[in-house]
Parts: sequence; C-alpha cells; structure tokens
Amino acid sequence: TETTSRVLEPSAGSGAFVGPLLDRLATVSPRGRLVAIDVDEDALDLAIQSRPSDVPLEALCTDFFSVRPEDLGLFDCVIGNPPWVRPGLVDPIVREHALERCSEIGVEMHPGASLWAPFLVHACSMLRRPGRLAMVLPAELLQVDYAAPIRRHLESRFRRLMVIRFD
Repeated sequence: TETTSRVLEPSAGSGAFVGPLLDRLATVSPRGRLVAIDVDEDALDLAIQSRPSDVPLEALCTDFFSVRPEDLGLFDCVIGNPPWVRPGLVDPIVREHALERCSEIGVEMHPGASLWAPFLVHACSMLRRPGRLAMVLPAELLQVDYAAPIRRHLESRFRRLMVIRFD
C-alpha cells in the first residue's frame, strides 16, 4: 500500500528480494525507498544490478549490527533472509555487536543462539509502529528454548503474527 514507503532489506545478499521489492514499490508506492544492507560487497553489487533503474535504492555494505535505528530512521517494512550462522563461526566482534543490540532492546540472547536470532530482534528495532516484518527463519524459532525470549518479544511487538511453515 501507499503507506509502505520505506523498506529495509538488512540481509540483501545477491538480491533475491531486492528486484521484486523494487518492482512492488514502483507499483504501490511511487515515492517508496529501499535500503539494502549486506556485509559482502560482491553480493551487494549483484543486488544493485537487479534493480529497475527508476526506483531509489540505497545500498550499504556494512554489518547490520553496526547500524542503529537513529542512523537510518525507521522503516514501514523489513524483509529478508537473515544469516543462519552458528555461534562458533561468527566473528567475535559481530557477535558482540549482535548481543549488544539485543540487550539494548531488552531481549537477553542466549550465547549459543544462531546469528538469525539476534538479527531478527535487531530487525524489529528498525520498524515504525505499526510496521511489518517478513523473514525467512528456521523452525528453531518455534522449537528451541533459547528462542523463547524472541517469541515473547515478537508477541509483544506485533499485533498479529503469521507463521508460514514449509516441509
């Protein structure tokens, strides 16, 4: 709708969502804007190439956890496929930033949580109220004990939650 004018894709990768998002924004919100973030410069370059030329796109090559709401402003919608990286494989500085963002929001993250968990919590902090969030997430969200604080956060943050599960 026209109210969706600012969209964030914090895990842009090579642009699987970027092109379709820009096409949709061009149709429903001519003044819309997409901000795409990814830590991988080569992947982000591919995402930029997938864009229609007449829609504004701001691409930031940075670690999403280094970005705060006050840096970019709030968004109407956040959509993405967060990194599913095990804790032992995450750069310690990235891990520290991830846990700091969660703590600032008031969600205590289990140190053994996969990177998608703090990524999801931080993505929520980038939304206006009311805002919409669409993320590709592992079934762990509904199954593991360490995700309980995340589930509670989502329930308190959103008026309605819809989970679509694929086999």
